[in-house]
Amino acid sequence: MVDLFRFSCTVACLLESGKKNIEIFSNPDLAAARYRTLKNAELFSEMALPVSGQFDNSPYKVMTASDPAKTAVVVTCSGAKAVMNSVNAGEIVIGGFHNLNYVVEYLKKREEEILLVPACVFYDRKHVEDFIACEAFYSVLTQPPERLPGAGIKLLPRFAGCSGGWVTGWGKPEDFMLKIHDTPRILELMGVKPETAKDDLELIMKIGNIGAVPRAVIRGVYASVENAL
Repeated sequence: MVDLFRFSCTVACLLESGKKNIEIFSNPDLAAARYRTLKNAELFSEMALPVSGQFDNSPYKVMTASDPAKTAVVVTCSGAKAVMNSVNAGEIVIGGFHNLNYVVEYLKKREEEILLVPACVFYDRKHVEDFIACEAFYSVLTQPPERLPGAGIKLLPRFAGCSGGWVTGWGKPEDFMLKIHDTPRILELMGVKPETAKDDLELIMKIGNIGAVPRAVIRGVYASVENAL
């Protein structure tokens, strides 16, 4: 599952920062209630929730202001919904450019069929960066061995929400990052989140700078998160 702006990187940074307890909710009311009941917790969301002291859904804030000893409660518009709607998946892995190489190496060891889920299909399909990032994963995972040394294994990737035509072929991850720069989405993020967008993007758009591979395990109304590595 990929939610490039910004859930995927936020969750990976929570693990990278040393968080042991991470809970993902798709329902903001349940997330707020859970946050209130915990004595030692932090809430991460881009939504304006009726609580005090919440953090934005910001990987930069995670890395600079979060307390690793506190439980993280996370609720977002698309990424959290994508996770909680993947209830029938055998395993849910959360990725982006920030951990692409680590996710790819992990998936190369799996024999199961792979479903790449752009989180925007659960919120706003105009957030095309999720489709493009999934295309990057598809490209890296399916390139034949003569194009991508060491990746010549049989994987059966499929796409959720694929209308056909947006998987344009093989390329380097950097090529797909350039495609995102050609869309208005980066400027839109900077306009909506001017306080942290630049610092967030430095984490989000750098390939392989976060070594954690979040694996979400659905436990009723929320999902816990662990490092798959």
